[in-house]
Amino acid sequence: MFGPPCIWEQSADVGSGPPSDDVGNNFATIRTTSIVKQQQQRHIDADNVREQMSGYKQMRRQHQKQTHQVCTWSC
Repeated sequence: MFGPPCIWEQSADVGSGPPSDDVGNNFATIRTTSIVKQQQQRHIDADNVREQMSGYKQMRRQHQKQTHQVCTWSC
């Protein structure tokens, strides 16, 4: 046989036949453009929140480090 084996050959121990719709089938549903745009926007929003939180944590660590240095010098 030439080329990669088909999905059914790779998952022979799981069962025979094509994979069911609820187990990893990316084409189980067709989404409208508006739904895809909403999902993309939510993903972008989540990335922005994650980036803001990361910046906040970095700023907080720097402030704690500075506070610790000031406290050790003056105490």
